[in-house]
Amino acid sequence: MAVDHPISADRKSGLIGAGRWLVYHLLSLETVLVLFLHGRHLRVFLPNIPFPETLLFGGVSVVVAGWLILRDGIYRRGIPIVIAGLVFSAWMLAAYGWTQETALARENLNFILGVNLWALFVAACVVANSRERVLRLLLLLVAVAGVLSFSGLYIEQMHGSFRFYRGSAGDWDPRTYLSWGNIVATGAAIAMALVVQTRLGSRKQLVAAIIFCAGFLFVMISGARGAALGITAAALFALFVDRPRINHGRIEVPKTQFVVVTVSLLLVAYVAYLLTTGQTTSTLGRFLQLFDQADDPLLRRGANRFDYFAGAYRAWLAAPLFGQGLYGFSHFFCGPGAPPGCYPHNAILHILADFGLIGLLLFGVFAVAAMRHLHLERLRRDPLMLTLTMAFVTVVVNVMVASDTATNYRLFFFLGLLALRPPPASDDEEDEEEGEDEDRAVAA
Repeated sequence: MAVDHPISADRKSGLIGAGRWLVYHLLSLETVLVLFLHGRHLRVFLPNIPFPETLLFGGVSVVVAGWLILRDGIYRRGIPIVIAGLVFSAWMLAAYGWTQETALARENLNFILGVNLWALFVAACVVANSRERVLRLLLLLVAVAGVLSFSGLYIEQMHGSFRFYRGSAGDWDPRTYLSWGNIVATGAAIAMALVVQTRLGSRKQLVAAIIFCAGFLFVMISGARGAALGITAAALFALFVDRPRINHGRIEVPKTQFVVVTVSLLLVAYVAYLLTTGQTTSTLGRFLQLFDQADDPLLRRGANRFDYFAGAYRAWLAAPLFGQGLYGFSHFFCGPGAPPGCYPHNAILHILADFGLIGLLLFGVFAVAAMRHLHLERLRRDPLMLTLTMAFVTVVVNVMVASDTATNYRLFFFLGLLALRPPPASDDEEDEEEGEDEDRAVAA
């Protein structure tokens, strides 16, 4: 993976050089941003902090990123994405004016206009400017995924069920299995890409393979169905991008195809073994439960995906153009003072229900502004872009099946990262195309 200014430990200087290398990477903006993204879900590994982790590490990242902007300037390739995100966020703010769920909307309004937009700006206009920073960020996400995976597997082994584990003091959030599962899914997708792109038999490939296997196993025992779907979707995306080629009468099978297909066959064999022996995992059991509910509606108890989807559709039909307003679906479906988790669990239906067709159009412009850099040729010749996109796929799957779209700042962050600077060899060509695209965007 080509980077701008690769920094590595000086082997001749021994431990001093290795220490400097470690400090250089750990005391970086990317470390702060990883804690900004996931700090509230990593409290068990962090010192006791008297402030909300998201706000604390977000504030630190503002200071560090501000210094980098003064030194390097704002990355202009990310500006169209930020503008599109601002327009969509402005519509969410306007939707506060006609919502009936004013309490919940007011509670999250500062988060939507503060955390979301900062995540988008720092990713698109600071981090995406440096390929080294993006690579460091992805590796840190893999490291966090590894720590959570092995910790979760240990808890499963020692306490019998990670999903229902509440910590030694009984103070863990009941949805910890979901938050950890989503973090691990993103890291596992990155690790999968590293397995494909590193040298066969190297230590890096071995470490990446171990983290990927541990991550997927943790997701399977955690009960996080969306995380399992995210890893699967990332693998299918890699297969689609790096397809077999026919050259000079020969069929060339890329290493991506070989590795992903081999891993997939092993996982299918493992699942088949569990089913034939009458065993299961928490995630697999929840998938089977979902299929049973689809076949027989009488098996459904409490709020479930089918009811949420139908309710979101009815909410949109009641206000097709403007929607129910910010968090209006919660009031429409669950009534006043809705409990946590009362949202459609699908980004498209959520936007339609709360913000109407106008909101969906503005969100589409936002998504297109970010994903316009994702063309097959770029993905095939730029391993870092492919790795980043595989991680992005897991985030998209999460908002399509499980997450509250309005406050999902991970989605805003990864949309901003898609402005990633092209490899150095093609900077000039890409800059010319970028300038033309931005001129057309400004004219529009």
